[in-house]
Amino acid sequence: SGILWPRDWQAQGRSLSPAAENALPDQNPAGDFNGGRASQTWNRGAGRRDSTGEVRQELQGPTRVYGTSEENQEEKAMTPISELITEVVVARLQQITQANGYEFDVTSVDRVPLHDEGWTPRDLSMAVVQADDIRNDAESHHGNPPAEARDLTLHIKCIVRPSSRSTVTYETNMNQMAAAARKAITTPNVNWYQMDGYAINTMIGDNTPFPLAAGGHAGTTFTLLITYRISETDPFTVRA
Repeated sequence: SGILWPRDWQAQGRSLSPAAENALPDQNPAGDFNGGRASQTWNRGAGRRDSTGEVRQELQGPTRVYGTSEENQEEKAMTPISELITEVVVARLQQITQANGYEFDVTSVDRVPLHDEGWTPRDLSMAVVQADDIRNDAESHHGNPPAEARDLTLHIKCIVRPSSRSTVTYETNMNQMAAAARKAITTPNVNWYQMDGYAINTMIGDNTPFPLAAGGHAGTTFTLLITYRISETDPFTVRA
């Protein structure tokens, strides 16, 4: 089938972490195949095996998965720092679940265009809207090439669209969502503002409610101002 199992990897001189070795099977389990490719995937413990046999480390939440292969590392290296920062924010918001100690499960965390085109708000959903990404001369450094600082603005929209039978007020849900979003973004508490090493500072703005819309949803918005540095000639490289 072309699938490489852990023993095959070892035979080729390739190694797995102990956690991934223990989490995944040594041989092909019963599953469906299509043209020699497994349609079944495994997502257990510390590793994830895809249909090519690649074992990848998967972060909770973000849609992008980076692995140990050279191809995946190259993909990550060619992703703009602004995009990597936004993915970190989305991933943290996706951790808002009752299982993680919050009062509700976030319905979805969506990347939404600035003018909300083509997006249907749902109750207890959140939207991440990218706005300005401008140069910050005060935080830039000289060098060859120079280190260019930039301020990335992200709007976090918390949507409330309860059913007609709900006895909870819009304001209560809005307050709960805004507080949960702030907590999720600032977790882990140590150096949260560095956004997993991609930024140098993050500021959280005020909550601004927006009125009930024709579709029956309301909510509140707050802004993240995220300062990061890149090489002036390479927006894919973080600079200190």
